[in-house]
Amino acid sequence: GACPLDAQTLLELDRYAAARFVDLIPCLQSLGHMEHILKLPRYAPLAESDVAWTISPSEPGTYELLRDLYDEFLPNFRSHFFNANCDEPYDLERGKSADRAKTLGAGGVYLEHLGRVRDLARAHGKRTMIWGDVVHAHPGRVGEIDRDIVLLDWWYEAECDYDRVRTFADAGLEFFVCPGTSSWNSLFPRIENSCRNISRWAAAGRRHGARGLLNTDWGDFGHYNLQGNSWYGYAWGAQESWSGEAEPRSFDRAFGRVFFDDPSGVPARLYRELGSIHDPGFSIPNGSALQTLFFDDLERAYFICATRRSALRRCEARLCRVRERIDASAPRFGEDRQTLRELLYAADASLLAVRKAQAGLSYVAWRRNPERWRAPARRALAGELRSLAQEHMALGRTLRRLWMARSFASNFDLTRRRIARCARDLRRAARRLESNRPTPPPSREEITGRGVLQALHASIGTDRSVPAASQRTRGRRSRRGSGSTSAGPSASARRRKGRPARRRRAGS
Repeated sequence: GACPLDAQTLLELDRYAAARFVDLIPCLQSLGHMEHILKLPRYAPLAESDVAWTISPSEPGTYELLRDLYDEFLPNFRSHFFNANCDEPYDLERGKSADRAKTLGAGGVYLEHLGRVRDLARAHGKRTMIWGDVVHAHPGRVGEIDRDIVLLDWWYEAECDYDRVRTFADAGLEFFVCPGTSSWNSLFPRIENSCRNISRWAAAGRRHGARGLLNTDWGDFGHYNLQGNSWYGYAWGAQESWSGEAEPRSFDRAFGRVFFDDPSGVPARLYRELGSIHDPGFSIPNGSALQTLFFDDLERAYFICATRRSALRRCEARLCRVRERIDASAPRFGEDRQTLRELLYAADASLLAVRKAQAGLSYVAWRRNPERWRAPARRALAGELRSLAQEHMALGRTLRRLWMARSFASNFDLTRRRIARCARDLRRAARRLESNRPTPPPSREEITGRGVLQALHASIGTDRSVPAASQRTRGRRSRRGSGSTSAGPSASARRRKGRPARRRRAGS
């Protein structure tokens, strides 16, 4: 139900890319991130554990399925590379493969699986690429990695041990450095974090002999980050990977000239200004705190209670100023009205998040001390909440129009349901205020990585347990489908939900 890419579309994309000297690399989950397949009754027995996240190397059916998927998927691409992913298998060696792990040692099951995957891909003339996180978790076994496998080392926060790729270089392994646009889990990209992340990975890649740089752009929890908002991160990655650092003002002018035929540097400054507003009084890993407020539940108010009113006022003032400047700078975007509308939407959605948090703090205050709130004050707050509900729905309609102008529907229905759930929550709170029937106040909870994930899953209506060892709060991905969107050195990978052609089978 997420408009998969069929074989004809993949072949057309491959031809289009090749005509422009782009190597379009097939990408298919082959270990972790398999929940979309494992939730189907036919394939549920292949799960490593009850978490139903990782496909088990101890099940013979695992390799029958992977062979079938590869046979169907890989012939659609002329690239000699294949990204098998094999990342973040949180429950590997904790379920069906636990006994095998005792025999092979920690990391042994993973290494054995890589060999099987490599052979399946090699049968199609493909060289296997994998993400490097699990390899880093077992540094003593790096020397056992087949030299024909290419490692993709990622980390998306500005602070990181970028020189850790030396481990791969010393072992004689080819590798890419893989920064990102910091656009996912955000209403607008965290531009400063992205630029630092890209620049530092590029520098580490040059120091240690990386084969190239793969700039990534993911779409966690429904993919509501619009493509035009990532142009700045794409351009910064292209600059850093091909030519190295540029003087900022020179880069800003070049960015405007290339994307909007405007050499003034104004569009780039607007990107950076809007991309610097993410602090409502707390921060989260691998995302912007504003999007957590946009989707927050008023009853638990997990994120709302972590804000500070002074920080919210500063965010609101800055957002109002930059929105006015974006609107006034419309001619600077030339004929690209789509990107202009996407920036304006991001500013409006961020403002809604801030105003929702401000009203949410008042709603929590009423629940804690209802006797101090007289009827006129309650009615006024109820009216504000109803207005926010209407604005939420209106922004959802705008977002859908903007999304569909560039993209397939993909997982957009997930975002639509999240927004509708937020609007219902606001209206429900308004009714409680009007009847003066407060629910018990929320407890003050510390913002933790695990807590963030639990709140996010609650907002999308899933009741999944969050693995204790989850790196997702530091890593990159959502519980989404695979796509054929890896590209060669210096290219951006924009993930899209995909599925092998021919059979109607869930993507991994």
